[in-house]
Amino acid sequence: MQYTQHLTLDVFKQEQFQYIHAKQFDHCARQLVITPTANGEPLGIPATATATFRCLKHDGTSVLNPTTIDVEAGTITFELTDQALACEGMARADVSIIDGENIISTLTFYILVDKV
Repeated sequence: MQYTQHLTLDVFKQEQFQYIHAKQFDHCARQLVITPTANGEPLGIPATATATFRCLKHDGTSVLNPTTIDVEAGTITFELTDQALACEGMARADVSIIDGENIISTLTFYILVDKV
């Protein structure tokens, strides 16, 4: 079973805090699909770009996970791994889009990891 949640994340403005709720140690069950925007307009991800999910867990350790980019849809998809969900509490996360030497990141979203 895999559940998908969709988020729109801007690279310039944060109108409201966006939270994802997850359960500690979930494994291969939660997938996020991010639509990056720039001031509310579709960002337009270059075909040559890659992206990375970055997460700073509540205990101060971090996770970097690969993503899949759908250039035509303008989305970035990744799994919330069991390592990303290993620590109970609030985690800070974003997605970095890398194209050559250019790097741009979405603004922060939060993952509230509930204890098992």
